[in-house]
Order: sequence, then structure tokens, then C-alpha cells
Amino acid sequence: MVSINVKIHHGFMKFLPKGMTGKRFDMSLSDGSTVEHLLTDEIGLPSDLPKLIFINGIHAMPPQSLKQDDRVSIFMPMTGG
Repeated sequence: MVSINVKIHHGFMKFLPKGMTGKRFDMSLSDGSTVEHLLTDEIGLPSDLPKLIFINGIHAMPPQSLKQDDRVSIFMPMTGG
């Protein structure tokens, strides 16, 4: 098992796991879990929903594996004009 810290930013608050009340929380996942597993299976974000993912402050992609004490941040892309 690996323990990670997840921060979900404003646009995704409706996807917080049941029982979570804050936008930052800790999770335990199976060894070898990927960002994709976290987002779709654990949090329930639709796979076709645009999102920016950072692990420990560095841009990450869905196939990336998660390691002990990783800090995962999930942002909704913004546009401006």
C-alpha cells in the first residue's frame, strides 16, 4: 500500500469521495496504482473530463505510477481571453 495526499481544486469538488468534506485528503492505494486509477476508480472523475494533474508540483500523465507520500493536485483547465 502507498499513502498519498490529494488536493482537488474548485471545479472538481462535486467529485470528492463520499465522506470527504475538504478539498485536501489522504488516501491509501495498492502498490503500483496509477494516476488514472486514482482519478477514475477511486475519485470517480469521468475520463473524458479535461483536467490538469500535478504530482509533487510536476505535470503528470494518467499512466504515471504513484509512490509513497506523493502529493497529487487536480485542476480544471482554465481559459481566458
